[in-house]
Amino acid sequence: ESSLRVEDPVDTALIVETAKRIMATSVPVSRILRAAGATSPLELLSAMTFNDPMRLLLTVMNHQSPHALEHAVSVSLLSLGMAATLRLPIEEQHAAGLAGLLHDIGELYIAPAWLEPGKRLAPHEWAQLVIHPRLGQMLVAELADYPPSVARAIAEHHERCDGTGYPRQAPGKRISAPGQAVLVAEMIAGVLMALPTVGQGRSTAL
Repeated sequence: ESSLRVEDPVDTALIVETAKRIMATSVPVSRILRAAGATSPLELLSAMTFNDPMRLLLTVMNHQSPHALEHAVSVSLLSLGMAATLRLPIEEQHAAGLAGLLHDIGELYIAPAWLEPGKRLAPHEWAQLVIHPRLGQMLVAELADYPPSVARAIAEHHERCDGTGYPRQAPGKRISAPGQAVLVAEMIAGVLMALPTVGQGRSTAL
């Protein structure tokens, strides 16, 4: 990952453009951001920077699935909303937004067949799938120059406050504040994806 570059990579401009489209067409996301009092989510997204390995991974993710980047940006926006609701310092809001955007990059190292919606996984397949938050944490920690809170929040995005999540089954008191914002955002994004859609797959009612 550290020795490769891609042409026309996913960059900050594309992420902001995608965020603008989501905010304009997804009523639930817009309402959540307004209710949370999120401080200029587009401004926070515009301030994000990505080195070559992160651009590579985001670009591969974007080409692997037609909705992967939209989902990542949706989770990033919702993470910013949740972080604002928790009244986190601006640095932790930024960490939550970055972690929300990058939360699924560990899935790039999982067999695609195991990620198919509705697929019933054998125990050994499930054991591989549940490590993707840890893979994402390792990738960001080793390949990017972000604060440690970003990688940690990625590792926590499937944890649950009652300790039923994965990969560590960490209870709420052991989950970082940015991690709590991202895990709630990821759950909300999953619910929105299941709602009836209009146009290009964006939910317009809640």
